[in-house]
Amino acid sequence: MLEPEVEVMCEINDVDMVEGLLEECSQEFEQLLREKTKMEPYRIKLSVDRENFLDESAQYLFNNLSNNHSLVEEFICSILMLQ
Repeated sequence: MLEPEVEVMCEINDVDMVEGLLEECSQEFEQLLREKTKMEPYRIKLSVDRENFLDESAQYLFNNLSNNHSLVEEFICSILMLQ
């Protein structure tokens, strides 16, 4: 089941950068979903959790993703892994 709204956690120092990527990420996620599942247009609302933050130890998640992906693709992958 797909969630219509996803709240993203990040390190406190990355909040502005992550917020700047949310629209692009949601568009790429929607396009990927259409391509892979042939679903009707699906809109996901992404937001940043401004009360809870990841610590630096959570960086391992991103370090284990392929270096061949763009930052946006890595972000999308991390969302999919968390669902």
